[in-house]
Parts: sequence; structure tokens; C-alpha cells
Amino acid sequence: MRILASLLITSIFSFQTFAADVQEAFGMAAYYQFKTSDAAAIVPAMRAFSASECRKNMPAQMRLMSEHFNGDDDTTHTMIYGFANPQDMQTSYQVQGACPEFARLWSVLSKHTTPTAQSLGMTVVGGGDASKDGVYQIWQMKITDEAKYVKAYTKLMSDMEKAGLVRGAWGLVRFSAGSNQDYTHFAFSGSPDLATHVTPQDQTLYAKFSQAVAGVREIYRVNMNSVVADL
Repeated sequence: MRILASLLITSIFSFQTFAADVQEAFGMAAYYQFKTSDAAAIVPAMRAFSASECRKNMPAQMRLMSEHFNGDDDTTHTMIYGFANPQDMQTSYQVQGACPEFARLWSVLSKHTTPTAQSLGMTVVGGGDASKDGVYQIWQMKITDEAKYVKAYTKLMSDMEKAGLVRGAWGLVRFSAGSNQDYTHFAFSGSPDLATHVTPQDQTLYAKFSQAVAGVREIYRVNMNSVVADL
């Protein structure tokens, strides 16, 4: 049912890509997660908001994700607001607050969705062009030594890139608000499509990385989600 809803939304939206390094586009990001059994009902309001002048004046990237493989999490969708810096974040929310199209969108969302989580994250390290990604793997983790993890993670991605194994955008995000006792960070890895994402590849480098960070990280949940639209 979620996949059908996602396909319906994708067919209605005009997909607007953005070519930017992931850290420039999502240096800070707010994640609004919700569940709905009637995703098609929110499409007209989303389209109107996306086309509005106030949305064009918001210095933010906005991306709607559909959560397909997320275990026992009730979330069906995630709306991501990406900001290059804190000032862009403040400006975006100020503009949004005065936007009549957003007020109409919020009215529809309130009626047809149930919030499941809200969080604010900071990109610690990352790279790649997110506009080319359609699918992401998400590792929710508790990290006790961020510096050690980042050092090993950066080496992993450098080695993978040299080996031609990097498929899309990647990064590590630290929660600054909205985290819980189960996880403090999440890592993500993108691919252009589902077929590419699930095609097996050599796991030797990742196995060495996992061994190197075994004492400083604990994986809480591994999710997979897909891009519905950039707004």
C-alpha cells in the first residue's frame, strides 16, 4: 500500500533536482516524520506549496521520503528540511510562517497524517550529489566516540571511492535535538535506484570498518527509504 501511494505521489509531482554537495545542502536538517493511510490526499496541498512564491523565497532544500523497509517503525513518510546554515534555517521558518499555501498544507497534513517523530540533525561528514539518489539505506546508531568513528568512516568512504564502490551521496548526521536513548547519530548511503541499491557488492572494506568501530557504535535499526519528491 505504501509503495502504491509513493508511486501515485511521484506521478503527480514534477521532480525538481538540485545539484549540490550533501554538506552544502544539508549542513543542518530538520526531519518531520509521520504516518498516513491516505498519502494521495496531501498531494494537491503539497503541489500548491511547492509552487508558491514563499516557498521560492525559502533558502532550504525540501525532500519527501517514503519509508518502505523500516521494521516496526510506524512512520510511512519523512519530510526533510535541509539548510546550509542556522541563518537559512531561521529565515526559512519565518517565510513559511507567513505563507498561506503552507497554512493550507498544514491543515491537510493535520487531517490526514499522524506525527511520529521530529528531530534536528547536523551533518558531521558527508559527500556526493544527493540529486542523483532515489534510494537510501539508513543506519540509526548510538556512537560513544564520534572522533574515532568519523576517522574510520572517512577512511572507509575514501577506500570505497577508490574501489569504485560508492553509489551515491553518503554521510553521518549527529542529532542535536529529538534523539532518544537508543541512538545519537545516523549514517546514510544513497543509490540512484532500488535495483542498484540491492545489487550485492564486495563487503570486505565494510567488514574491516565494522571491526574498527565495534567498540564505539551500536546499531539500533537499519532502514531503507526512497525519494518521493523534491519540493
